[in-house]
Amino acid sequence: MPCVRIRWYVRTVNKLSHARGPLLSRLKHLIADLFRMDILEPDEISDYEPLVGGSLGLDSLDVLELAFCVEEEFCVTLYRLDGSLREFSTIGRLADFIQAR
Repeated sequence: MPCVRIRWYVRTVNKLSHARGPLLSRLKHLIADLFRMDILEPDEISDYEPLVGGSLGLDSLDVLELAFCVEEEFCVTLYRLDGSLREFSTIGRLADFIQAR
């Protein structure tokens, strides 16, 4: 029985990561277009790159602008009552948040 669960888990992870690729690419290109015109290959940005305080050099106002663009581009609402912005910690987390919506 555990082998069946492992196979199901591997298929599920593969399916999600496959669908996540174009979303990650779109987010990276959006960030490069908005803030870092000097990035020639946005797809080479790490999925785990911090949005604030990392090599991208974004600050809180940049993240606010990115939030507006993400809401418009992907038709998701990013406002949360608890004020938590965990979904903006990395590009990968933001992609996971959008994909879950």
